[in-house]
Amino acid sequence: MPLSLKNKVAFFELSSNPCCILDTDGKFLELNASWEKLTGFRIEELKDQSAVPHIHKEDTKPFLLFLTQLQEGLSQQPFKGRFHKKNDEYIHLEWNASYCHSTEHIYVNLRDVSSEINNERLLSYACEIAKIGSWIVDVQEKKSTLSPEVYHIMGLDPNQDLAFGEGKKFFIGKHQDTVERCMQRAIEYGEPWDEELQIQTSQGQRKWVRSVGRPVYRHNEVVALQGVFQDINEQVAGRLTKKEISKDYLQELEKEIETKNKELEQSHAKYLALYENSPEMQVSVDPNTGLILSCNKTLVKKLGYSSKEYVIGKPILSVYSQESVEDAKACLAQFKKHGFVKSQELKVLGNLEEPLDVLLNVNAIKDQNGNIVSSQSVWTDITERNAMLKRLKNKRLLLDVMTELNTDGWWDWDLTQPENEYMSPGFKKLFGYEDHEVPNQSSWWQEHIFPEDKQLAIQAFEDHVEHGKPYHVNVRYRHKNGSTIWVLCRGYAIRDEKGTPIRMLGTHTDITTLKNLQIELEKSNRELSQFAYVASHDLRAPLRHIASYSEFIKEKFWKNDDQESLQWFKYIDSGITHMRALIDSLLSFSRVGREGLNKTNVDMVKACEKLDRILNAPLNECGGEIEWENLCQVQADEMIITRVLQNLIENSIKFRCPDRPLKIHIRCEEADRQWKFFIRDNGIGIQKEFHEKIFDLF
Repeated sequence: MPLSLKNKVAFFELSSNPCCILDTDGKFLELNASWEKLTGFRIEELKDQSAVPHIHKEDTKPFLLFLTQLQEGLSQQPFKGRFHKKNDEYIHLEWNASYCHSTEHIYVNLRDVSSEINNERLLSYACEIAKIGSWIVDVQEKKSTLSPEVYHIMGLDPNQDLAFGEGKKFFIGKHQDTVERCMQRAIEYGEPWDEELQIQTSQGQRKWVRSVGRPVYRHNEVVALQGVFQDINEQVAGRLTKKEISKDYLQELEKEIETKNKELEQSHAKYLALYENSPEMQVSVDPNTGLILSCNKTLVKKLGYSSKEYVIGKPILSVYSQESVEDAKACLAQFKKHGFVKSQELKVLGNLEEPLDVLLNVNAIKDQNGNIVSSQSVWTDITERNAMLKRLKNKRLLLDVMTELNTDGWWDWDLTQPENEYMSPGFKKLFGYEDHEVPNQSSWWQEHIFPEDKQLAIQAFEDHVEHGKPYHVNVRYRHKNGSTIWVLCRGYAIRDEKGTPIRMLGTHTDITTLKNLQIELEKSNRELSQFAYVASHDLRAPLRHIASYSEFIKEKFWKNDDQESLQWFKYIDSGITHMRALIDSLLSFSRVGREGLNKTNVDMVKACEKLDRILNAPLNECGGEIEWENLCQVQADEMIITRVLQNLIENSIKFRCPDRPLKIHIRCEEADRQWKFFIRDNGIGIQKEFHEKIFDLF
């Protein structure tokens, strides 16, 4: 059963790890009690404050970039950075976060990784002392990464950029072939290697090195090679035979060897310390008997034993939890057959009350004849990771609740298996169904959508995934009771690293009421257009009568010397002319409503040139001029858009300022995939209280 919202809130508050909710600028919106224990700050001291001032100044830019990439869907890796505690100390935190588009919030689970960082520094220091460098080759991205010590061994500047594959040219003769063969077998068969090889440095010096490497797997595929690189020139030089060494030189050499042996013993002690205190559990097993040959202190401690004597000599299967024994047997059989095991999740119990979740990786240790003599296994404790995944799953349930509250339903379509599409309970309820009545299959909605709207939805989907156009479409569905439901469907495709769409997430919103109102409005507009058409025709007849009788009275009764009567007749003629223009405009308005717009490509430059010629007389009379710039071609009814511009220009002429020449300026600019036009003049302007009124119909 899904957790209640109350339980989810309790889970957030009682989590042993610091959890928080940030806004898009990194401001703390909510924090749990674990923050105070870890950082010393009370919740009220951090809430509603930005997290940025508490981040180390060297980590601030990467942190802000991490937040930005989260919102853009680019960041998949946790952010590691230093956080300033209340006692002025810094701790290293790992920020595991996800961004919710519907709430525009960032949900974060943090982990204190200070000890891990310190261990990494200790390991780096030990490698520097032992003249050991590390390297990694990304076989998919064709990139190489070398530690500073590797650059030093090769005689290179650490700041020098070494291209992919360029490092192999430092190996001499057959040693270069050996390196290429080892790397190829590691990629194809998963075989590690440990070879002594000779290189020539960038200064021309020849020296012996030890190259150790192994493959790195992801999803059972080799994605990289990694290993170590050690300068052993002095050790190899010490292998000269006694025949080549004089007695005195031999004594000096023995002293040197003794010194080197002490150094090696010290290095061995340091390596042993690193092995014993490694954060990962390590164990070596006899593949024939299945008995444990050795292990490190980390394994002893994590599995609840008091010393190694309780572990060494035990059957390896006895350490596993009962539920993982069969899987462990399968791993042992795989190791005997192939010589390795990669990324297997198992449970180990040891001397604990509750088992640990571990990730098992095993490599073979072979003798000179290539026979497997033992295994070197690494158990990575993933108990906390699995617990975090469980918490994330619970947060997913919380996200489901929030999404249902903000929309009428949502869906998650697996594009790699198109028949699989999760539809939320709210999605199904929108169409009158309970959750169990509708299968989570894409064929269901394709059967219930109107056929003509199905093609519209599919075309919008193809435009979205192929051309990046927004998926935003209005469609109709059949309700369970037989009625029609209008739905606003919005979605977003999620792509893999190659840009291929693999999932699509979306929401449904019921817009039936809005659509019904729109239909009623369209009907009302048609009726209004019909009324305007009839009224414009009916008004012409009485207007013609008024004009005729006015002319009759003028001819019969007006006398040439009666100027006052003449002025009255002019008023009547002016009124008739104005009334006729109003009727013509009303008729044009009704024609638009009945016949629709006759859209064509209209060149607005030519339209302005035409108006300049038509209005040449009134413009010359007032000394005015029209200027235009950046005009375009638009899809419009040429007669109507020209008439609109003419009316606006005539208004500018009518309401010009008498003490300066009239200037009319026309331009356009693109906005939201439309063209916006601006007509400005230097006339008397419109008082603010009339700004709304001038757009009224009457």
